[in-house]
Amino acid sequence: MAVPNQILDGTPAYGTTSITINAVTYIVNKETITPNWSTAETYNADGTANQKRWTKGRYTAEYELQLASGSTAFPSPGSTFTRTPPNETSAVTFVTTTVPFEAENSPGSIRTAKVSAESTVNAITTA
Repeated sequence: MAVPNQILDGTPAYGTTSITINAVTYIVNKETITPNWSTAETYNADGTANQKRWTKGRYTAEYELQLASGSTAFPSPGSTFTRTPPNETSAVTFVTTTVPFEAENSPGSIRTAKVSAESTVNAITTA
């Protein structure tokens, strides 16, 4: 028997959170979900602040996802998945927008994908 060039004990199950995109489950290494707010403000005749209103907009999200193997597909732009952001009472649907390809060939490296996403308001249609 030839000497192996890799030895793997079990499956690399780093992290505790996972998401499923297009029927592929990815382990989440890093996750950032940001609520975005717009504002409207009124002023008195002398220019001092009178009133301000904040309106919550869409969430933006950034992920580093662990790929299960060298053949695991990167999520494609336009794919949807659900997450429940902190302080929300129900899941929010996100659509992937940017998925740059990055690869590294160092020994012991685990393949990852960086994904940007934005929350949706209605159903997503891709063409």
